[in-house]
Amino acid sequence: MKKIILSSFIACVFLSLFAQDGKIIGNVSETNGEPAIQANIIVDVSKGWAAVTDFDGNYTLSLPAGSYSVLYKYIGKEDQVINVNVKAGQTVTQNITFSDKVEMMNTVVVSGSKYEKKLSEETVSMEVLKSDLLEQNNIVQADDGLAKVPGVVVTGDGQASIRGGSGWSYGAGSRVQVLYDGLPLLSAEGGDAKWALIPMENLETMEVIKGAASSIYGSGALNGVINFRTSWARNDPETSFNVWNGVTHSPRNKNEAWWYKQNDIPFETGFNFVHKRKFGRTDFVWHGQYNTEKSHLEYGGFSSVRFGQKFRYRPKKVEGLSMGVNVNAYRALGTNFFLWSGADSLARRPLDGTASSYQSTRVIIDPFISYYDKKNNNFSLKFRYFNAKNQNSTPGQGSVPVNYYGEFQYNRYFQKIKFNMVAGLTGFADVVNPEDPNIQSLSGKNRRYNLAPFVQLEKKLFAQKLNVTMGMRYEYFRMVSIDRDLTTTGTLNRPLFRFGANFQAAEYTYIRGSWGEGYRFPSIAESFVNLNLGGIGIFPNPKLEEETGWYAEVGIKQGFSLGKDWKGYTDLTFFAMRYNNMIEVNFGTFGDPVPGAPSALEAAGLGFSFQNVGETLIMGGEITVAGTGNIGKVPLTILAGYTYTKPKSLNWEDELTLYDVNGDILDNIPSRTGEITYAATSSGENNILKYRNPHVLTVDMQSSFRKVDFGISVQYRSWMENVDYAFVSDLFTSPTLNPDLYPAFQELKDYRERYDGRGTTLLSARIFYNFTEKASLGIVGNNLLNLTYADRPAYLGQPLNFNARFSYKFTGQNRDKKKIKTEE
Repeated sequence: MKKIILSSFIACVFLSLFAQDGKIIGNVSETNGEPAIQANIIVDVSKGWAAVTDFDGNYTLSLPAGSYSVLYKYIGKEDQVINVNVKAGQTVTQNITFSDKVEMMNTVVVSGSKYEKKLSEETVSMEVLKSDLLEQNNIVQADDGLAKVPGVVVTGDGQASIRGGSGWSYGAGSRVQVLYDGLPLLSAEGGDAKWALIPMENLETMEVIKGAASSIYGSGALNGVINFRTSWARNDPETSFNVWNGVTHSPRNKNEAWWYKQNDIPFETGFNFVHKRKFGRTDFVWHGQYNTEKSHLEYGGFSSVRFGQKFRYRPKKVEGLSMGVNVNAYRALGTNFFLWSGADSLARRPLDGTASSYQSTRVIIDPFISYYDKKNNNFSLKFRYFNAKNQNSTPGQGSVPVNYYGEFQYNRYFQKIKFNMVAGLTGFADVVNPEDPNIQSLSGKNRRYNLAPFVQLEKKLFAQKLNVTMGMRYEYFRMVSIDRDLTTTGTLNRPLFRFGANFQAAEYTYIRGSWGEGYRFPSIAESFVNLNLGGIGIFPNPKLEEETGWYAEVGIKQGFSLGKDWKGYTDLTFFAMRYNNMIEVNFGTFGDPVPGAPSALEAAGLGFSFQNVGETLIMGGEITVAGTGNIGKVPLTILAGYTYTKPKSLNWEDELTLYDVNGDILDNIPSRTGEITYAATSSGENNILKYRNPHVLTVDMQSSFRKVDFGISVQYRSWMENVDYAFVSDLFTSPTLNPDLYPAFQELKDYRERYDGRGTTLLSARIFYNFTEKASLGIVGNNLLNLTYADRPAYLGQPLNFNARFSYKFTGQNRDKKKIKTEE
């Protein structure tokens, strides 16, 4: 009897204690009505009184009876504190809508640390471009949008350089890691970015990291990272499409307009679309584009079609779990333009033997699964299959490169100790095969393998004013050439490190400093490419070694608020990049002589090859200003930046060790002095790295008045002071020694002498009329000064051109909207 009474008493005590608990439930959303996913609701972390919102923004927080100050936190939004009285056994409903703070400084970015974070708190320099700016400029191919980013230059071949970290490398290899939704987009063969695969019609933001990020993104991130983030479906279904048509005006030198004789003006036309919607817990995005262009460069046009889908499912029974697959397919037919034939009427015509037609088929399949719990544990598993098959009319230039990529990542933020950890494992296999096993391909039959664990730790100190970051990564590389029976293994046998700090000195003042190591293993094409363009050979180098180096910077980001109208920030940075074993293209007798060959260069084994050229140092500074406000009643948004770089060789006068196709040391190469040094193989006499623009200025201004939006953009690039000496040497410019190439390269030499020291200022403007909130019609004019300029030697840029664009966008209503919000 006593035991029964005691048991009943204990049960009553526990029931009474349980009855004292209450609940706070609710929904957390943004001002646009979208759910705030993984927002934090905090009362006391040490006691476990905290919650995290789900995919629909819903949360539940159990608390003992009492009065509490509840903190609602969401990255990039202003914190909110709500006083809530919780009664025993009762449920209190508290919904929250987050409002924006200083929007530009607190833009949420992912690329800098591999998790969502405020731009102002990053320890590295970053720029973020939103999709609306790119849409207003009718940017339909991703690399064209990079011209809007301060400090970024893209050549006509689509090679990106950040702060002078890269030159022109004939379309192969990239020191900038290009990501599409967080996964690498560099091809398995050339290690080059396939920009046309990125669906600009569904772009959300473009994030650019300036500086080495190899410790977290691996090989290819030696000079920085560009991440194109696309959007998912929102609560309400959205559909938009754009149609454009453009024409190219004749250049100032009318003789260059080869199309006049054919009565066929260069043009561009195309359309794209995107449709996003949710079906309960399933998200769909469909997008596509068709584009055709007759280029201002003869045999430089193309036609392409692309279609993709994003799919994500979030099962109700497992809160925090999502899975899906993204697919993107692209098909293009076109012709390549490599070098001009000469000046005047030949300037936009290809050199004989350098133009070829191609057919490209590219497919990306990205399955993924992710999970997060209420303790801020985040897990993700991503894969990518990337096939970039290329067929070419010139024998030996086709190939079938396939990249298999996988990544596991774990992330957790420990709210109690203000500590964040990101860790993971990545790996890939590059498989390159000939298009036809009976025909030599662009770079043969090769394999490249990589495995890399990484971790990044981040801690906030001194009342969360100081943010300290440390990252490290270990890279294992192995490359196998089946054709050459050759295996190469990376020589880096230690981790790569990265350190950074960001101190909030005042409410809108952030001082940062960072240092990170860089690493890049050569692409398959750089090591094994073997082709002939108009008698000019490009030869393999079986002894090509990886590049290493480091990047350091100090910077200050100062936010400003001028009255009620102007808000923005100014960012000032000083930086330095040090590279060891830098890879560049050099000209010499790298190939085996071919007696009786029709080309004198081919007969002598002369051509280009990727070689290690020693140590280099790039130093400089950059200032960026971004702001939005009103002039009277007229709104204005500005993004401007100026970058100065001083790129130089640290072994300018030292002899270089170069290797031919057989791995033997080269002892003869065309040079200004007869020596094999960086100085002697350069066209200029000053110590400056090849194919660099020391001064780059970028300005974009956007405004609107009533129903009219208008803007103006400027990009200035200083003169490219140094190129390969071979381009202006007697070997190429002599009618006796080289009658086939003489006109093309003599005119290149004359062009460089005529424009010596003159930079390029590209001016563009746009104006759009908004009939309604859904429909707009506008025109974009590029190169309004109609300047003749060269992106790189023997490759002229586009003259004055205009594009008309019609856009239509509408939003429906999700019938499941109420059901989603009340499921809990």
